[in-house]
Amino acid sequence: PARCGIAPPHTGHLKTAEDGAPVYSESNGAGNQIGYLPADLELKLISTANGWSLIDLNGNRGYMSDGALAFIAE
Repeated sequence: PARCGIAPPHTGHLKTAEDGAPVYSESNGAGNQIGYLPADLELKLISTANGWSLIDLNGNRGYMSDGALAFIAE
């Protein structure tokens, strides 16, 4: 699967990378860590900018580094 950092679509479905990844309250890593998602969890991409993606998981939103995500082939 393509990493988000490589020509991402503006919306779509993603999964977390093999190691899992933290979720932040802001799109810069300096915000509070509000969670940690396990590997291969499917998410919805809301938007992406400057190396960060706003994701939705069951109505809960947060920011993840693009490098921690992979697109799911449709």
